[in-house]
Amino acid sequence: MDTFYISHGSPTMSIDDGVPARQFLQSWREKVMPGERPKAILVISGHWETAEPCVNVISTANATIYDFYGFPKPMYQVPFSFSDLLLYALVFRTALYLIT
Repeated sequence: MDTFYISHGSPTMSIDDGVPARQFLQSWREKVMPGERPKAILVISGHWETAEPCVNVISTANATIYDFYGFPKPMYQVPFSFSDLLLYALVFRTALYLIT
């Protein structure tokens, strides 16, 4: 399985064609993984603080929480969804526990 680090960049990148990274990311998957879809996407965030490393495992669908303010209205209309990949999250959580 290939691993890539991709910064999220500017929040408006999801709606603003003027952000250069937007075009790059839109074409990136087909250039790097032609005809394939990732089986899982692991998101690691530095925007959450805990005393020890942790993994949040979500086993049910949840509504998106838009916890930012002052952006153009379309930013609050971008849908975010996920597949329930509980097994991947549990494997990652176990691996993290073993190395810490």
